[in-house]
Amino acid sequence: MYKNILIILLFFSSFIFADSDPVTMMEKLSNNLTQQLDANKSKVSDPAVVGNIIKQTLIPKVDKEYMSQLVVGPRYWKDASQDEKVEFIKQFETMVTNTYARIFSAYSNQEVKIFPYRGDASKLQKIEIKSFVIASSKSRFKVIYKLIKDDNDSWLIYDFSIDGISMIGSYKSQFAPVLASDGLKGLIDNMREHNKKSSDE
Repeated sequence: MYKNILIILLFFSSFIFADSDPVTMMEKLSNNLTQQLDANKSKVSDPAVVGNIIKQTLIPKVDKEYMSQLVVGPRYWKDASQDEKVEFIKQFETMVTNTYARIFSAYSNQEVKIFPYRGDASKLQKIEIKSFVIASSKSRFKVIYKLIKDDNDSWLIYDFSIDGISMIGSYKSQFAPVLASDGLKGLIDNMREHNKKSSDE
C-alpha cells in the first residue's frame, strides 16, 4: 500500500510547471505537491479532494493522446474513429484519476531522490529520468519516468515504471482481452461502466 502511495506522490509531483530542464522541473514540483498535501492534511483522506489536485496538477501535463495510443496499440488506434479516440482518452483519464485518488488519499510524508541526467536533454525528444522513493532507511525503490517533449519544448509524461514494471504495460495487459473480444468500442463501454461504479463508491 505504501509503495503505491509513494509511486503516485512522485508521479503527480513531477509535471506542474513547464521547465526546459526535466530534472529541475521534477525537483520543484515534488516540493510544490508536498506543500499542497500538507496544507490539506485534514482533507487528504477524501479521494474527491485528491482527485481535484490530480486534475489541476497532473492531467494538464500528461500526453494523454500518446499514452492512450500506446495502451491501446497501433492496430486499434489506427482503425478507431475520431469520436472513439476522444471518448477513450476521456474514460482513460477518468480511470487513472479515480484509481490514483483512492491510493493517494492515504498519503503520508515520503522522501524523493531524483538523479541528475548525464547529457544534454535539450537535444532530445524523449528522455528517461531515474529516481528513488524513500519511505524509511530500509524501504526504497526505483522509479523511472519516461517523458516526451511537445511542440512548445515542454516535457510531458507518457509512462513510468516501478522496479521495472511499466504503467503502460500494466494497463495494456489489462485492456488486451477486452480489445480482442469486443474491440475498442467494447473496451470504452467497459471503462465507462467501471468509472461510473468508481464514482458511486
